[in-house]
Amino acid sequence: MGARNDEAQLHGWAIMKATKRSGPTVYGVLDRLEDAGWITGRWEAQHPEPSKPRRRFYRLTDAGVIAARDLLAARRPQAR
Repeated sequence: MGARNDEAQLHGWAIMKATKRSGPTVYGVLDRLEDAGWITGRWEAQHPEPSKPRRRFYRLTDAGVIAARDLLAARRPQAR
């Protein structure tokens, strides 16, 4: 991972698209990561397109960055 951008956040649909996983799978994982303190979520005040529903944006917490790096290092030591 490169330098952390504290403003980096993705909404659920973007995560689904990037991972090619279904909504129930992605949102289940996001809920568990949020419960574990690895990510935080926030609802946007209003979608830029008024006819669309608000989105929930997620970002890694400091603890999540450390935990994710540790997990990746353990599972993919060659990627260091």
